[in-house]
Amino acid sequence: MDDNDDAVLIEPDVNGFLDLTNRAWVNLDHRIWYSAQSLFVLDISYNNMFELPATIGDLHMLRELRAAFNKLIKLPPTIGKLKRLRRLVLNGNKLKHLPDEIGRLDQCEELILSENRLQYLPSNIRFMSTLTVLKLQNNDLQALPPELSEIATLKIIDVTNNFNLSMIPNSSKGDPLFPPPGLHPRPTRLFFSSLGLEYHPLL
Repeated sequence: MDDNDDAVLIEPDVNGFLDLTNRAWVNLDHRIWYSAQSLFVLDISYNNMFELPATIGDLHMLRELRAAFNKLIKLPPTIGKLKRLRRLVLNGNKLKHLPDEIGRLDQCEELILSENRLQYLPSNIRFMSTLTVLKLQNNDLQALPPELSEIATLKIIDVTNNFNLSMIPNSSKGDPLFPPPGLHPRPTRLFFSSLGLEYHPLL
């Protein structure tokens, strides 16, 4: 944000949605926090931010945070304070790792992390107990954590174009990532076309 943005309206609409995309901002405007009680969806995509402030965790009413296509290199641990968050969209950044506190987002159903620089996921991701969709395309992943098998709700994992990924669920061999059928529902769709397969149903 720069001084020329003082006239920009910084408050959510009647549905609690605040669109702050394409502002060329490096930092978030402090006025966002004035509406913390009525802000449910915040879209700050297509800016120039390298990090989110620690105070992002004070937006405790957020259901959805979109910060795609910035220049984020890390997330603050306070991201874990967004206990009502259902959807977190962070594709198109420069994230190399996630804080352990990501596991505190136990209401989050969709985690979009495509087009980053992630090499691994924290084991605490297993505490995201309502996660349904996990998108990880075009990263630098070396392996998927076995703890993903503890997320009973997980339906879709997309790891397309992670060329160094060595730990892939193998439904034909009782793989180490997902337990046998019957313990809990296994993901219904797994994409890893970078390894020569576009679609692999886990039966």
